[in-house]
Amino acid sequence: MAGNGFIRSLFGAGFPLFARAMYRNLGVGWASTLLALLACAFVPIPVLLYKYGEGIRMASKRARHDFE
Repeated sequence: MAGNGFIRSLFGAGFPLFARAMYRNLGVGWASTLLALLACAFVPIPVLLYKYGEGIRMASKRARHDFE
């Protein structure tokens, strides 16, 4: 949870640094489309982690295997 919060805070702090230039150079339509496509590209990740997560954890040497 802490890692998730940290990454979200980094994006929240970093986005204003490039958002103005992105919207100025690409225009509102293309910049918004780019952000929407990135959001759509990340949609399958939770499904893939749900499906293959146990196998990924079992393959890890550092993950705990003593609880269910």
